Amino acid sequence: MPLILLALIALPAHAKDAPPAAKDAPAAVHLDAPYTRIGVVLFYNDSRIRDGGVKFTDILLGRLSVRLAGAEFVLADPAVIGVKYGPLQPDEAANLAQHYKVQALVDGIFSGIEIVGGTWPSQATAV
Repeated sequence: MPLILLALIALPAHAKDAPPAAKDAPAAVHLDAPYTRIGVVLFYNDSRIRDGGVKFTDILLGRLSVRLAGAEFVLADPAVIGVKYGPLQPDEAANLAQHYKVQALVDGIFSGIEIVGGTWPSQATAV
């Protein structure tokens, strides 16, 4: 059964104990088998931001492709298995992963952004 990931945003295990400056620096994680092909579903937009889910998916896909060097990313469309746009149920995710022949699937909900550190335009983080 394929691994199903919901909103995969994490540091590699060795970076958790690193000083704060090292955590901020992007580092490539070279994947060993079996994660050579990862499916990404457009994030469901539950915010007031126009096309927020699509924009967040684009940002996430760009960052994952840098962080997970060597993996092929596939944009997975749930409509091919007859599922409407929205968060997937576990059985739907498994069917979609099998359809696209991926070892992992990233799916989630974009619910907005949170401003941290003061006034706009400060750093924004996905919530």
